[in-house]
Amino acid sequence: MNKKVITPVGTSLFANYFEKPRDSVTKTKYDTIKYLPVDKWNERGVASCIDIVRKKVLPWAKGKIEKEPTPEIDASAEIKSLVKILKDGEDSLEVYLLTTETVISRLAAEILQGVLHGYATDGKTMHILFNPDKDVISGLQVERKEDFIKVGMTELIKRVYEIINAYPDNVMLNITGGYKATIPYLTIMGQIHKLPLYYIFEDTEGLMLIPQIPIDISWQIFNTYWKSFTQLEHDDVVQADSLMYQFKNECSSCLEITGNLVSLNPLGRILWQRYCSQYLLFYCPDDVWEEIQRQSHIHDILKAKFHHLRIRNNKTERKNGHIVYDDGDNPYRIYYFEEKGKLYIYRTFEDHQAAENFISESFNKETIMYNSSLRKIDLCNQ
Repeated sequence: MNKKVITPVGTSLFANYFEKPRDSVTKTKYDTIKYLPVDKWNERGVASCIDIVRKKVLPWAKGKIEKEPTPEIDASAEIKSLVKILKDGEDSLEVYLLTTETVISRLAAEILQGVLHGYATDGKTMHILFNPDKDVISGLQVERKEDFIKVGMTELIKRVYEIINAYPDNVMLNITGGYKATIPYLTIMGQIHKLPLYYIFEDTEGLMLIPQIPIDISWQIFNTYWKSFTQLEHDDVVQADSLMYQFKNECSSCLEITGNLVSLNPLGRILWQRYCSQYLLFYCPDDVWEEIQRQSHIHDILKAKFHHLRIRNNKTERKNGHIVYDDGDNPYRIYYFEEKGKLYIYRTFEDHQAAENFISESFNKETIMYNSSLRKIDLCNQ
């Protein structure tokens, strides 16, 4: 399987391009879009500036890595580090580019995709993945510090965890490029998840693999207050008076408290997601929960397969309005749905015919949600 490399994108590509005198038209167009938010992307004047800059910078950067026998990889921090990771590693790479919500960062990512996608060396290939709908991170900008912390880092952490959860044990973080204020948080994330962390200085050739260090975290706090953390994860912001005083006091380092509003701060979100990687958290009615306790095969499937997002999606079918996890050539079936980030399980079967008969029955999401309570299954204990 290709190694997945998460790479924040900065603007060193353009800084390096314009380090030498260039034609004044391109420089003027670049200066026009340099500080614009990404929501201006499709405006007529902005779009024409983007096109002019792209047509100059992309072939320049591509020429840097096509020179033989040794490519020049000083076009940008991202290019230099990714080519080095590919050369020094044993596997091909799938690279996820994540950008700030600025025109220039998105443009840098699209140029990097055009330059690096398909780059190959020693039988290894680099594939670049960039989806502006997912990978332009809302709130990640340098102008408004409050939005950066409350929105930008929250959304960045969510996107990184989407990738980590889809490919557990196969993700690396390349923190060479991007907005430098994200580095402390990404470093913490890499350390507590034991992800390889790469950094390369632009003025050197050495690729640094940041060593793992022992980190002692009191996970008992999360065991005690896991329901409160779950509430904050799903609702983002809640009224302070809806939370226990002890929770707010003992977990204050993980919380952002503004007046009567409470949310998880970036550190809290990182630690909470690390805790969640050891558990399957879901909602179900009492009778379904009791049934699961009796169904040893279903219980094992929830722990070994269903909790894994990619496996769950691959084994899910839609039947007569139901969403069904079909475990394969066996009678085990799990009926579930997701609503506003919450996972609900409303029937489980170890009998094939009973599962098939249930397909013809209707169900009501609102009733299931109203009757459901939060449940937790430990994925580590056998």
